[in-house]
Amino acid sequence: MELNNFNDQVYQTLIESLKVQVSSLQTQVDSLDKQAEDVLARLKNLEQKSATNSEYMLEYSQLRAVYDSIVSKKVELVKQIVQIESSIKGANTFLYQSEPLILDSPVKPRKLFNTALTGFIAFLLSVLLAFFLEYWNRYILVVKS
Repeated sequence: MELNNFNDQVYQTLIESLKVQVSSLQTQVDSLDKQAEDVLARLKNLEQKSATNSEYMLEYSQLRAVYDSIVSKKVELVKQIVQIESSIKGANTFLYQSEPLILDSPVKPRKLFNTALTGFIAFLLSVLLAFFLEYWNRYILVVKS
């Protein structure tokens, strides 16, 4: 039972660490959502001005690049979250029923038993073959002639 308790503790520790990782990644995703909303609001503000000034165009292209990088980071984090959650769902606890059985001597084939069993099976098959051949000679060959 000590082995079961130890394995259960290790398993629970592993699951808890994975849940902490998911929580941390989810916090990062939420932070990226807020950043993306702020950048998107600034982009819409620049679009409304619709100025042709090169400074506005430069700021717009920089904000667009920042927004795209935020979105790509968010997608990577979501993939990691999904991967960790699937590993949590796929993890199974297991329990040992007893200690492993270790024999003092190696297991050897039982020659006498194997020979007797083979002889008995051969005898049964020969009897079945004899009945089948008798059936074949009496009923099948007689009907044909």
